[in-house]
Amino acid sequence: MMAEWKTISGRKIASICNEILRLNEDSPRHIHIGTDAQFRGTKMVFATAVAVLNPGKGGMAYYRRSAFPGQEYRSLAQKLFKEVELSIEVATEVSNVLDPQYHNNIVVHVDANPNVQHSSSDYHRALVGWVAGAGFECVSKPESWCASHVADHIANGRNVRDTRIRRKEFPRKKGKK
Repeated sequence: MMAEWKTISGRKIASICNEILRLNEDSPRHIHIGTDAQFRGTKMVFATAVAVLNPGKGGMAYYRRSAFPGQEYRSLAQKLFKEVELSIEVATEVSNVLDPQYHNNIVVHVDANPNVQHSSSDYHRALVGWVAGAGFECVSKPESWCASHVADHIANGRNVRDTRIRRKEFPRKKGKK
């Protein structure tokens, strides 16, 4: 299930592409896209974040959550490849509406670490190659802040201000206080 796009504060927006076009009217912005996922009950919730930066002046962040049956994403490989797939889909949508001269302003963040001490390193080259093959610049951990911080923040529900809503949508795992 694909959800609607929202700002970090929760305001719904009609289209991420229209929002980026609106922000790019004055000057071209840097667009960073990353996805992270967490199990929530029986579902895997993927949070895709889009950060639109105006260097030296700040930026805007947007997200959407997508939920899929959890049994389809039991392995780390399945989860990482789905995260990158969702990020590439958004990057492609955005690049289709941007002037071609600004395509190099799109960066896809991959939540995998090239360091062999981390289990995600087994998939790092394949994931980065997939993003590059799709025609986008790619960054991975530890530089992949859009996936490992912004999207992670959304996937874990830390952007939800009302604790009653957070408890309902993001129940704690048993055994944690």
